[in-house]
Amino acid sequence: MAQIEQRKIRTDPATVELALHQLAIMGGNCAATTRILKERYGITLDHKTLSGWIHGPAQERYLELVEEHDAIARQVAAEKATSIASQAAEGAEKLVAQTMAQMNDMEAKHLAPSARNLAQVHASMTDKAMLLRGQPTEIRKLESLDELVDVLAGLGVIEGEVIEEVTEAPDSLPAP
Repeated sequence: MAQIEQRKIRTDPATVELALHQLAIMGGNCAATTRILKERYGITLDHKTLSGWIHGPAQERYLELVEEHDAIARQVAAEKATSIASQAAEGAEKLVAQTMAQMNDMEAKHLAPSARNLAQVHASMTDKAMLLRGQPTEIRKLESLDELVDVLAGLGVIEGEVIEEVTEAPDSLPAP
């Protein structure tokens, strides 16, 4: 009888709605959502139940919430990427220092790949965090107006091309 009562609580519409909101904020991460629901609200749901809801009867509502919470979900993802990048940078620093300290005593062949890999994780996570925050992930220097027009046209910002260069100022401006 107790299991039936617990089952009713799990499928309560308010509980489902809360879980779907949290899932949308967490980018569909069922495991993380399960932990948050337990810690913050005392709700015990397993990740298979959550996955079943978002791929089954509650899929339409879940997709609405994903759209509604998009900015929050991107910020959560950016914060996670930043945290991972920071941890990787710290790890890379320690391994580089360890490699430098042990260079005279042993081969660094075991430590150098780890330092390289952590530095790669740092660069990748920093790039993702910037992307998710709407910041540029690369800086390109354009050498000519033609190149700028090509880039803008490729992005769908403008249509057209440069057809001639103005080499002299006109004698007069057209009347407005």
